[in-house]
Amino acid sequence: MTLATIANLLSYTPTAPDELVHVLGYNEAGDGGEGAFYWNNVSTEPADGGTIFNTVSTGRWKRLYNESVNVKWFGAVGNAGDPLSNDDSDAIQAAFNKNKSVYFPPGNYKITKTINVNLNYASIEGHSAYLRPNGSFTALNIKGYKLTYTGLHISFEDVPVGVCDENAVAIWFFKDGNNKNDQVMNSVFADFYIHYAHTGIKSSPGTGAVWQTEIRNIFMVINPGKSNIKAIGVDLAPPIAGADNTTLRVSKVSVQDFGVRDRGAGLRGMSIVGYSDVTILNFSCDFVVQTSLSVGEILYVVANQIAIKGLAAESITNTVGLISSDAGPIILVGGLGNKEDSVSIEDCLFINSRFNCGGPNAVGTWIVFRNHPKVTVGNIVNKFVTSDDGTTIKKIDSSLYRGKLNSVGNVSSTDIANFERNANNCVILADYAGEVRTTAPITATAIYPLIQPGQCCLVLVKGFDSINGNISFFDIVSVATSYSGLKTTAIVSSNKINYTPVNTYTIDANNNLVLTRSGGNTATIFAKTMSML
Repeated sequence: MTLATIANLLSYTPTAPDELVHVLGYNEAGDGGEGAFYWNNVSTEPADGGTIFNTVSTGRWKRLYNESVNVKWFGAVGNAGDPLSNDDSDAIQAAFNKNKSVYFPPGNYKITKTINVNLNYASIEGHSAYLRPNGSFTALNIKGYKLTYTGLHISFEDVPVGVCDENAVAIWFFKDGNNKNDQVMNSVFADFYIHYAHTGIKSSPGTGAVWQTEIRNIFMVINPGKSNIKAIGVDLAPPIAGADNTTLRVSKVSVQDFGVRDRGAGLRGMSIVGYSDVTILNFSCDFVVQTSLSVGEILYVVANQIAIKGLAAESITNTVGLISSDAGPIILVGGLGNKEDSVSIEDCLFINSRFNCGGPNAVGTWIVFRNHPKVTVGNIVNKFVTSDDGTTIKKIDSSLYRGKLNSVGNVSSTDIANFERNANNCVILADYAGEVRTTAPITATAIYPLIQPGQCCLVLVKGFDSINGNISFFDIVSVATSYSGLKTTAIVSSNKINYTPVNTYTIDANNNLVLTRSGGNTATIFAKTMSML
């Protein structure tokens, strides 16, 4: 038996147990809701609007299918017209209520309310498919375990700028979560677009946890709309007490605002807070106006371990001075302060950007480290980065960081600000500003620019063996002005030969830096000739 629509199925009276009927479409032939159904004359299962239908108290029409369900089986239209006329919200929600993998065929699916998703060991797959919210609300509220989300785009293009606000969220992890069982675990979100949402992917503080999850290959064009809160691509917050956020991997994510819509309150890239370990690969963020005094507008990460490789930012305007605020477009913060805490950032490109932080006496920076005992930095490139007010531009600030900094790329001492407050070790492995050569007896032969009040500098001191000329030691010395005059700290000291004489550095009455080597040899390195940061 062949019937045209589901309505025809519901009006058809079966003639025998297990009768098989083929339906040509949900509302009309070929609309995607077609399928084979059989009559189970003893079933009393609840109807679900897509795979089970009933007309009597006992007996059900049941769809023949394997594991996943198609939203068009439940009456979703996914029409290509503009404006979209059909509301597919209930049909899509009914498909997710089956707690199975859900497939979206090509189309534009208008929704008028949030779709709630709770799936384990399942997938959400779209094929040239767009969810199109018609208002400022969360499109998908998701939680689950071993969930794979691919190819289902989310577009708020039908929401006027004057209506869009911070409630326009594409994907919200456990939006209404209130216990540690509200989680996204061992899951992947990959290969889709987010258009004109105020927030791309979000979680709220204290509402669950994100475990071992990957966010990959997502292009976001986000929209502040009328909100006075900045739009943001990824905004993941600390978990509820008793739960842990662990192992987040973000790769090939782009957050953009091309000015197609009014930028309003502005744009942020990603904020990821309260994780054990975070890896970010090939992240890009363009057209950001940075005005906050406390958080990174491009990237703000708080985690025990942070690894970043590949970051590009274009058309960024930084207006926050480093010295007074310890702020910059990128802020990386240690989590619990354990000795295992570490951060690595390399291969960064900043292009066509501005530092307008208050004029010649101000300093702006790209990257601020806080509370990391071990920091590795490499290959940070400024391309066409300028200032309209003469602000000094730095690549790195370590003012609140406590630990060992290893710079392994093209980052020099002149790119790094605020060593005065750096507590322990700092090793610059490329682009030395200069050196002091010493032999026995020790002499000093180097000339550096004048250090000014309120500034700090590094001096690299190398010792050479008088017999074979090999390096016998090298020290990097931090010198800075303070309220009581010059002060100094030897922040790296390394001996290369078999004996271990002690090097000490002091400031004499004439504000000269004096090196004293065990055995009585001394060298005076004039303070007025030191390398200034």
